[in-house]
Amino acid sequence: MKKLKFPDFYGIGVQKAGTTWLHAQLKQHPTVYMPDLKEIQYFNHLYIKEHRSWTDEHRLKRIKNMLKNAMEHQKIDYGWVEYLAKCGQNKLTDEWYAHFFHYAKGRVSGEVTPEYSLLPEEGIEHIIRLNPDAKFILLLRHPVERDFSHAKMILEHQGKIDKNNIIQDLEIENKLLEVLDYRGVYERSDYKTIIERWKKVLPKEENLYIGFYDWIKERPQQLLEEICTFIECKYDVSYFQETDKVVFKGNSLKITDTISAKLMERHKDTIEYINNEYGKSHGIGWENR
Repeated sequence: MKKLKFPDFYGIGVQKAGTTWLHAQLKQHPTVYMPDLKEIQYFNHLYIKEHRSWTDEHRLKRIKNMLKNAMEHQKIDYGWVEYLAKCGQNKLTDEWYAHFFHYAKGRVSGEVTPEYSLLPEEGIEHIIRLNPDAKFILLLRHPVERDFSHAKMILEHQGKIDKNNIIQDLEIENKLLEVLDYRGVYERSDYKTIIERWKKVLPKEENLYIGFYDWIKERPQQLLEEICTFIECKYDVSYFQETDKVVFKGNSLKITDTISAKLMERHKDTIEYINNEYGKSHGIGWENR
């Protein structure tokens, strides 16, 4: 029986902290294989019960869009179509998951699903069983900015705001305040819990790389060089030509004093934790915003 291929590394999050940018950059690397489908949503489907209401739909929607784009540009590779059809199956098994990496062919392979940052210990253990040497990339963003960006995205998806809204009326602010109290928003910024849970389970603590959203703007090539070194592939500046390209342009809404105060109070312990643990070693000094 042919040995199944599983990823050498994972981008595990967090959401709204540059994971789409990371996926787009690593897809350009000639010796790195990233599936066309970002966010396979496998392990969170298995181990986070509340995610199952949307993971299949999320995956199938993206696969349909990929097929539609290929047909519109008359770039039909029927082997690739068959590959996508298998990816779209709803019977989620380790064999099904390995199919996403069918085309890796000796390259370093990885996938990015930010929801993996929320996995319970048994979900992390499952990943490690598939590849005990797997490495994990965790990108973090100032929690006030992350929560606000996440809340805006949710309201856009709900059709309650559009990309041209400017936060001037109280109704929009109240909608944002409501969404900010969703568990799915604030738990993604509980970095201490996330980091300590992953470190507890990983066989080697050095298999977890922690980077920061700030670096994407301040020093993207250095960040990519560090990541290439971490996942053990060659770094060359020529591999990454559009590091300043915005992958998703967010809504123009600006954070208000009311929202900022709410989020600063919520995340003061998280900000202190990151500054204490990573301030000197990573050059991070998050301010109270």
